[in-house]
Amino acid sequence: MSVQQIYDNFKSDLEKKIPKLDPNLTQEMLYLQNKLQNDKNLQRYKDEYKQPFAEFYIKYKDNVDLDNKIESLRKDRNLKSTTTDSANQVFVANRMSIDDFIALTEDPDIQKITGKASPIIRA
Repeated sequence: MSVQQIYDNFKSDLEKKIPKLDPNLTQEMLYLQNKLQNDKNLQRYKDEYKQPFAEFYIKYKDNVDLDNKIESLRKDRNLKSTTTDSANQVFVANRMSIDDFIALTEDPDIQKITGKASPIIRA
């Protein structure tokens, strides 16, 4: 089996196991979370800075009250979010762990979460 096949199988497995979460975002989050947690140069930073910074879109099902969803994200998960020009979509930018994303996907109104992650460190 080639390295490309292994990679393709890995991404396919991610899509099957966590269908609401974009596999590219999942992969970025896993890589950065492990890197930030294990980097000896970052030991002086608080744990909150060792989580990747994610900018992502949450696509909800039709006829979902986005104002309630935004309020829930702010109140229950301490996430700052805003609506976008696209229907049924919310934008969020925050430090997150992969477990935070998995918890988000448990919302039955969510169709898909897509975005990107970066290792931004600000102390």
